[in-house]
Amino acid sequence: MSETFVCQRAQADPLRIRRLQKDLRKFSELDQWAELFFTLSHPLRLKIAFLLWREEELCVCDLSDVLEESVSGVSHQLRRMRQAGLLRRRREAQTIYYSLNWERLNKIGGFIFEEKEAA
Repeated sequence: MSETFVCQRAQADPLRIRRLQKDLRKFSELDQWAELFFTLSHPLRLKIAFLLWREEELCVCDLSDVLEESVSGVSHQLRRMRQAGLLRRRREAQTIYYSLNWERLNKIGGFIFEEKEAA
């Protein structure tokens, strides 16, 4: 049986509500960040991100060998990560090297660890 919760406040604080609504509009990228977090929530993609953090740049074959996964399986995860803006790629002859998109990740990290302004 599910519980029903009822708000017990005497009255709404309209200034607080408007301030929080303004804050939500200020951070219009929240939906994009949610997609990035969703992307990293997959264990294989998180492992790929970890390996790229450690080595800076790896090709799909290197990742496949380390992870003991098929090249096609790793390629699929890399594609998802690129679509979410987490990766950059660089071609050298026939080989494509992947690296983390630090510009994008730092933007997310800046939001998460941004010092809260004094009220």
